[in-house]
Amino acid sequence: SCVARSVVPLMYAQSDYLDLISPGWDALIIGDYDFIMPLNIRKKIGINFLLQPIFAQQHGIFPEATASVQHIFLNYIKEHFMYVAIQLNPTHSVDIPDGFQLSQHTNFILNLTTTYEELKNNYSKHTRRQIRKAEDNKVVVIKGLQTKEYLDFKNLATENKLSKPSMQTLKRLIEYGTSHGKGMIYAAYSHENILCSAAFFLVAEQRVTYLNAAS
Repeated sequence: SCVARSVVPLMYAQSDYLDLISPGWDALIIGDYDFIMPLNIRKKIGINFLLQPIFAQQHGIFPEATASVQHIFLNYIKEHFMYVAIQLNPTHSVDIPDGFQLSQHTNFILNLTTTYEELKNNYSKHTRRQIRKAEDNKVVVIKGLQTKEYLDFKNLATENKLSKPSMQTLKRLIEYGTSHGKGMIYAAYSHENILCSAAFFLVAEQRVTYLNAAS
């Protein structure tokens, strides 16, 4: 597929993932699926606009395209949508058509082919201090927290609560990931066996993506 051929084969652009986070999603396509750009189209008072769907850090064009191909896609978007707020993958050129405002964000990618000791040596002082604190307090991390337990904990523990539709999307993602062997929830318990934090990860295309957490 277009996504699999990309140097950044992100799970966010896979059709099964899009079905979960953006039911009814659309796409712009060039040729016989030579290039594809997933679209999360929304409409309000008759106005079409594009938004980045929740739980999808990046979209854009797949596979990587020349600046001229990118202009074809982006010019179409500019002509057909009143408002656009999307996040493009890192293969995109900063040379974009007039009418768009571009800002760059940092994405952290950790190479997991190295040993844990090598990774640990590159932790910040703050991270090392937090790990030592957890060890001193006998915090135990386990794999396999149930979906309902995680969602209940997230509703209780998180200050900035997700909306009901976003929680439903998260539930779909966790259920899909765990049932297909692609998702895992790690949970941290205090020495008194009290759940104090948890995180949900998805595995796809040789990447482990830290998708959501609660504490």
